[in-house]
Amino acid sequence: MSIAVVASADASTTSTSLTINVPSGTANGDVMVMSVVAHNTNDGYPSVATPSGWTLLTSVSQEYTSSVAYQVQYVFTRVASSEPASYSVPITYAASSSNQGAAGGITSYSGVNTSTPVDTDGSGSSTAVSTLTVAALTAANADEMWIAVGAVTEGGAYTWTTPSGFTDEFTVTPLSTGTNYISMAYYDQLLSASGSTGTATLTLSSNAGVFSYIALLLIPASGSAALASGDTISITDSATLESGTDLGSADAVAIDDSATLESGAALGSADTVAIDDTASLESGAGLSSQDSVGIDDSATLTVIAASYFNWYMYSTTPQNSLVTQSLNESEAEALRIALGFASKIPIGPLTPIYPGQVPQPVS
Repeated sequence: MSIAVVASADASTTSTSLTINVPSGTANGDVMVMSVVAHNTNDGYPSVATPSGWTLLTSVSQEYTSSVAYQVQYVFTRVASSEPASYSVPITYAASSSNQGAAGGITSYSGVNTSTPVDTDGSGSSTAVSTLTVAALTAANADEMWIAVGAVTEGGAYTWTTPSGFTDEFTVTPLSTGTNYISMAYYDQLLSASGSTGTATLTLSSNAGVFSYIALLLIPASGSAALASGDTISITDSATLESGTDLGSADAVAIDDSATLESGAALGSADTVAIDDTASLESGAGLSSQDSVGIDDSATLTVIAASYFNWYMYSTTPQNSLVTQSLNESEAEALRIALGFASKIPIGPLTPIYPGQVPQPVS
């Protein structure tokens, strides 16, 4: 099931508490994204407390010209469960501030991974500009929801322009907080493929004193987050690393016991990959650029011709086999070169190649 927008609700205030209604139709298991912006003048930044039951994702802050305006922007997430009618967000303004206020909203989504809702996020800010570029994010899965939330503090009223390809889920009408106005616009776009989102441009009708954004990617219920640059990743017992999961550049990956790394899962450029016991690495799983791959006990590695990796060591136990899937001569030769073998690899459908039958890798 693809991610779908349920509904949104927004609000604004000049008081120390921002009350936002839970969007109509929100059901248990939906993922809610709350966005809040607050500003004041004089004496530093305001702060926004994390509402009970919510998780802070990230924040960004920006000052405009020596105490003219201090702005903070926050994003929180929550998996819906027996929701109240509304949430109150505590705002603490600087001690002697003036022209203070806050704005925000909640958008609910169905079809989101409730264990790990967010794939990745980013933020940015600037001053005295009417446009702001949202930096590209990288989606680990197809069908992720790209969200871009803009927030501004400005000395006059202004209007927003929806970025190309996005839907405007809500725009908070600019609220006068004295000599300044505060507003927020929330946009989203369902991505059809994994990979880079590219950039987006947030646009106002006039220059804003402070202009900031927070962007994030929601993971579909069937997807999983990228595990990039970890030191050690263990896939143990009966765990399954599903198709589409990207482990990035891990230093060590251990696939143990009866774990399965499914077709389409990518291990990236790990330094060491150990496939132990009865683990299974299925055809199509990516093992690119590893320094070494160890295949032990009764583990099976199924290789297609496109699997170009350096296989420097493997078990000498007879249970192990390298299985080639219907390779023709040119594919077998390409695989031989990739593996560093001195002589030809046998070809044919599902040809088992045991350590004792294949020449040792070229040293």
